[in-house]
Amino acid sequence: MHSGRSSGKYQSENDDIEYNIAFPNASSDETEAVVFLLGWAGAEDKHLAKYSNIYEKQGCITIRYVHPVSKVFGHDPSDSTEHKETAKKLLALLDDYDLADNPVFVHAFSNGGYFVYRFLADEFQKNEVNVVGAIFDSCPSKLEYLVATRGLLYSGVLPNMFVSMLCIFVFTFLYMWVKLKILLGLTDGPLMYEAMQDSPFHCWPHLFLYSSADVIVPLRHIEDMAVAREKAGATLVVKHNFETSPHVLHLKQYPELYTEKCLSFVEECLHIYDGEQMPLEDGEIPDSNL
Repeated sequence: MHSGRSSGKYQSENDDIEYNIAFPNASSDETEAVVFLLGWAGAEDKHLAKYSNIYEKQGCITIRYVHPVSKVFGHDPSDSTEHKETAKKLLALLDDYDLADNPVFVHAFSNGGYFVYRFLADEFQKNEVNVVGAIFDSCPSKLEYLVATRGLLYSGVLPNMFVSMLCIFVFTFLYMWVKLKILLGLTDGPLMYEAMQDSPFHCWPHLFLYSSADVIVPLRHIEDMAVAREKAGATLVVKHNFETSPHVLHLKQYPELYTEKCLSFVEECLHIYDGEQMPLEDGEIPDSNL
């Protein structure tokens, strides 16, 4: 049983990843769930800490990670060596902290977090990690030009309009290069979104949290992914549309409802994992006292 808080940097031969890990203070004989929180592009750890606090109060171990902005917009995430290596390093944390047998959740934010999740899910699958559920806040979306440029302009990731326009110019070149590779048949596989849509794996429970008012990620992309994962055999698929909250600001506008949705989902997933209860019909979750 771990106690207290800790942060660290995982060392590898090529590079480091910066992360924060927190352990619940209260002692318990139960095996704690581990929650990976994968931040949106430009997020700071203090932002993710507001979300990890939800889970820490329930006795979960949390691991917070934000992929550097330059490595989100500067690489094709469909087949990114950078993202693959990051996924392996995050997976290794389970062994580093003796958590390999714990139930694991992922809470990913926007495409910046989902790009990391895409490859982390593969690592979980290959290494038979006890993944019991995944939560997606304002993601995923297809790699469309307007989605990316809106993200650069409206997300607040970049310091000023000049830098934003410069990044859009660079992204435009990268986007055209990716499209050209597809046209010439030079890609090794499908794009990120399509690969996750069609994957027969990663069939643990899914919770999608999104909003019709999101001007960055189209609602239809998220709902189409939810339908695809259900068809692929996901154990449980739950959706909630907050209607009026902006991109990744659902917790800020609806703190009680957002918290209830996350914790009810976690509780139901743990019931399924423990074999106590089968998924409910139509993706409904029972009322929770959490």
